[in-house]
Amino acid sequence: MSVSPNAGEPAQASNLGDVPRLITAYFADRPDYGVAEQRVAP
Repeated sequence: MSVSPNAGEPAQASNLGDVPRLITAYFADRPDYGVAEQRVAP
């Protein structure tokens, strides 16, 4: 296993996600059951 060269350094803005967008997508998006790739198998 190798260690990241960024280990111990503050995160750069380019490495951070858009948290408000992710939260909105989590609650707003629903799978389309007509599309096989979006179905969940038990």
